[in-house]
Amino acid sequence: MMAHIKVFTGISATVQRVVAAVALLGATSVVASAPRSAMAQQRMTSLARADLAVVLPANPARDETLFASASVAPLPKLFDRAWYDAALRAFESTPVGSSPSLENGFDDWRLVSFRIVPCASLANGHGVNADEFCWPEVRLVWQPVVEGNIIPRFTPHYADDRAFHTLYDVPADTLSNPRDAARASALLAKVKTGLATGPAGAAGLSEGEKAEFIRLRNAVSSAFLSDALALRGREDASRFDAIAIRPEYDNAASARAFRGRMVSFLAKYAPAQRLRDLTAFSLPEGRDPPMADEWIFLAFEGRGGQVRQKDITLHSAKDGRVLFNYGKDLTGTMQRDDAKLYDALDAGTIPARDRAEIEASVFLIAKPGSEVIRAVTDRSRLLVPNTSCASCHKMNDDLFQFHNLSYLEDRDVSVSPRVTRDVELDLAWVRSNL
Repeated sequence: MMAHIKVFTGISATVQRVVAAVALLGATSVVASAPRSAMAQQRMTSLARADLAVVLPANPARDETLFASASVAPLPKLFDRAWYDAALRAFESTPVGSSPSLENGFDDWRLVSFRIVPCASLANGHGVNADEFCWPEVRLVWQPVVEGNIIPRFTPHYADDRAFHTLYDVPADTLSNPRDAARASALLAKVKTGLATGPAGAAGLSEGEKAEFIRLRNAVSSAFLSDALALRGREDASRFDAIAIRPEYDNAASARAFRGRMVSFLAKYAPAQRLRDLTAFSLPEGRDPPMADEWIFLAFEGRGGQVRQKDITLHSAKDGRVLFNYGKDLTGTMQRDDAKLYDALDAGTIPARDRAEIEASVFLIAKPGSEVIRAVTDRSRLLVPNTSCASCHKMNDDLFQFHNLSYLEDRDVSVSPRVTRDVELDLAWVRSNL
């Protein structure tokens, strides 16, 4: 079990910052969107690892499972069958072929974990302050789990070596004041548009707008995290210290109650209509990771609940520019990254300064230097766009294990070092900003 993280419990400094911000912003500040009450602030300090990295059992009872195919009406649907079909079509032209539909049915897919991110960077690199230009986010992990004895392992359930990750911006209308919600949405859009042009684009915000953006973003994050804390059952707070299966699954009654709270939470923060990004990866047919030693990644953008496949790109950690475009899919093995990247490096078509960045951020060999490993593990050095999909998924101690917060076969949940470090940084951000 991980050591309990010490969390700041005082509120006086936070209250002082709030008062100062309100005085500075004057008429632009609305009381309804100010940071939460002292009681809510004090409760926020109880936020723990299992609140931010929510792990579900691979194969709980059916009435405790959230299937991708499940109807949650009258709440908004959470997973659209059209996404699944789009991914299957895209996999057909890769070594994965039709294996996802041959080895699994849509009804096998279920939610196995999700991440509550207090403030995810909006930039593609560290040319701007990622702790300022960020926005709260939800990340869901869906995976197919087959029940019954499955070859090659005779086990009651078997988690296949593939997954979908679906990502959502927390909606600004989480704020109770419609005027503030509209203003937060407008500022978020302005930040995204500015950052799309590079780090210098962040200068598009005036100092007043930047302060207002941060104030409103913090209010959205506080409301979001308060709802995340409300997911807890009656279990002792100390049981949320480690990233592990949620303690609510200790018994059937609390598991069913937790599922109900979770569905309502996700319908609010991660409805299918608000999907921003979807990524998928899969092993080819055969259910034999060491023999296949090949994982294929896809990426899609979400818009209005629909998905469109997009190129997978590697960005500079320094300024966010594109260092390499993998095209529509990326193939990684335990030993190597995608062959297209090596071909470009060998051909000399990548400038020397970009080559140096790539060598410092991608696992180009089976056992890269410790400095590269530390960098890929730590988002304060490399954001997700600054390393390759394969590198980010090869951080586990077990060989042929590409799962960051999900399951492989009949093993316990895999929690990668990258996830562990991310959660620690998230908790630190909450202590510093909320």
